[in-house]
Amino acid sequence: MKKLKTFVVLFAILIVNNLSAQHVALDSTFGKNGLTVFSDVANFQYFGIDNKSNIIAVVSNGTSLTIAKTDADGEIDSNFGIDGILKLPEYHHAFPFGLKITKKNKILIIGRFQYPATKTIIMQFNEDGSFDDTFGDNGRIITNSISPNLPKVNLENDDFTLVGETFPTFRISKYNYSGEPDKTFGENGTVSLSDNETFNIWPLCIKILRDQTIFIAGKIEQRRKNECGYYFQDCLFFCKLAQQGDFVTDFADNGKMIMNIKNDPEWYESFSDVIEDDAGNLVLTGSTAHCWTGYSTSFICSFNSKGKINSNFGQNGFFNLPYSIDRKIIQSGNRYLIGNNHTIISVKKNGTLDLGFNNTGVFFSDSCSFRDLKLQSDNKVILAGSAIARINIPLSNPIIEIDSTSDMLTIFPNPAKDYLYFNTDLPFEIFDLQGKILLISKKSTQSVYIGHLKAGVYFIRFGNNTVMKFVKE
Repeated sequence: MKKLKTFVVLFAILIVNNLSAQHVALDSTFGKNGLTVFSDVANFQYFGIDNKSNIIAVVSNGTSLTIAKTDADGEIDSNFGIDGILKLPEYHHAFPFGLKITKKNKILIIGRFQYPATKTIIMQFNEDGSFDDTFGDNGRIITNSISPNLPKVNLENDDFTLVGETFPTFRISKYNYSGEPDKTFGENGTVSLSDNETFNIWPLCIKILRDQTIFIAGKIEQRRKNECGYYFQDCLFFCKLAQQGDFVTDFADNGKMIMNIKNDPEWYESFSDVIEDDAGNLVLTGSTAHCWTGYSTSFICSFNSKGKINSNFGQNGFFNLPYSIDRKIIQSGNRYLIGNNHTIISVKKNGTLDLGFNNTGVFFSDSCSFRDLKLQSDNKVILAGSAIARINIPLSNPIIEIDSTSDMLTIFPNPAKDYLYFNTDLPFEIFDLQGKILLISKKSTQSVYIGHLKAGVYFIRFGNNTVMKFVKE
């Protein structure tokens, strides 16, 4: 096997020798040891940061509508609701679709609530948690027009919201914050995303781009036929709409992109989140899942502003993540952070694993699961889920470029029970999910005994800086 070429930038030797110092950790100055925990309240679905740096989060657990508030450092705001918690039991079976903090620090929430019948309601609150009586009917707008099933709501614009609907039809609808459809958009406020016969488009993420066009990504179910009859095959899909709902024809292929990376009808494929990075690229996360076994993989990919794949990102525009995680993505400097549940993965802008992030490219928290994350400053990230948390990311991370054009390095078996083997002689280090070095060999070898390790997920970094994930049975 050819040796991989490693190019180290900015005092490589000094940096590599200090990799072990570059830990990502909960910020002990936030809340209590990095966490703000509310009694009897968890499952925060969305949060926002107002212009005073306060953090406002909304719970999605099917009980009563619940909102929590802290200051920038996780101190509970005792003037908000009762001890920082606002509960509205009259709005029960609450399922928020989105939260927005307006320029005037108003808290706007759209969701489905039983009040007393199930309705989609838009609510707006003042900073202290009281209803904003200048909005709608004493702070509430009960509407029958916004009633999506499994919805995706975009609240980025101060004048309108976009709603991805999948029932009764697959479509994108545009409303103002009074719940009224924008009849200049599509046909009476709606753009159809299905012909109800040969394809259905699932709008799983919606992004308003800097030029105010609308980017929609998710999956397309295309009707296929084989010897057993007709079936629907899931493929990756995105499109771009002008402000009035027409397809932007100079984007991708007449405004649309359809891609099948597995090329196998037994695999589901979909995008799950998107950002427009500082260079104007569209960076997406997504996943593939086998329809029978449930086995899944996750990826991050990059397309330029014209909807063409950035072939210099990862391998032909895609980078397979070393951990099955595909939800929320944010940009932090020259890295993309992908996070969900207990895990954050850092990927560099060229589509390679960011080894300077916690030594492995992966941060795992056993203290907090999370569903939303946002950048608070250059080196601080807020998480919300089972609690509200903050992590510190060291700014002095190493920059390591790897030319991976040579033969593929492989490890086997995976999962492994007693021994892990490699197809070439290399030194290595084995890390756990917290970045702790468990095993190290400065001598080149082709195997390692791992029988004494606990069952779980680990990472092995070889002397050429290639990092791979394996499972210990």
